[in-house]
Amino acid sequence: MKLGITLLEDRLLVSFHYGAAKEPEFRTFPLIDKTDAAGWVWRAAGEEAYESFRRAEKAILALPASATFLKRLEVDGKLAKEQPTYLPWLASTQLPGDLSQFRYDFVPLRESFDSNSVEMLFYAIPAELVERLLFGLKTEDQPSPIGIFPEQLGLVRVAEKSIHKDDIAQAGIVNCDLKGAGAVYIQDGRFNHCRYFPANKEELATDIETYFLSRADVTESLPLIITGIPEDFKTNWSPVVPAFLGIHNLEYAAGWGVADLDGAG
Repeated sequence: MKLGITLLEDRLLVSFHYGAAKEPEFRTFPLIDKTDAAGWVWRAAGEEAYESFRRAEKAILALPASATFLKRLEVDGKLAKEQPTYLPWLASTQLPGDLSQFRYDFVPLRESFDSNSVEMLFYAIPAELVERLLFGLKTEDQPSPIGIFPEQLGLVRVAEKSIHKDDIAQAGIVNCDLKGAGAVYIQDGRFNHCRYFPANKEELATDIETYFLSRADVTESLPLIITGIPEDFKTNWSPVVPAFLGIHNLEYAAGWGVADLDGAG
């Protein structure tokens, strides 16, 4: 069993991911008496949350969309394998300032039949933020190092499972939180682009619809999935496809998605 974790200001969202053997389960743990000590999240969330963490094969944290930069890049496959300095150099061309200020990684998006060029997703997030999040989750007896993935990649997995098609020409998924909403555009069955929109109740839906229209192939239908906390997100978009999680578990989309992504081939 793996845990997919979304850490919010006032609560911990946990997705219990059992693979194909069992349907996922979801729990919310309020965070009470927050501190600055290592592992404070589990003390604030309570004994049940901590025991779940100890029993898990692995825990994976969904990195917040509002703080994560993502970009698709064509990477020289040979240099990536043979030159240890190549990927750090490539990362430095995408980020301002010193690389030590960021946690970053490259995730393959598509298998390549030509080793000279590989399509990869580059993501980066301020190192100070990641360290603070992981410090709050770290314990001496944790089962394994805590994994991290951008929540946007987890949302792609949710879209794939919700649409039930092997070949998704294009789709969109919106994950709403208390500060805004992250929108992810999927093309040819994989991540294409994303953008985070700060909360604006009057214009949020319009801005996101305009974003998808600006990227979509108008000759193809673009199904939209809405997750997170969508109470204030009202759209006339068609078609809207229900997330497989069910209406009462939409908040757990990012956590389930990063747990599903971890270890996937």
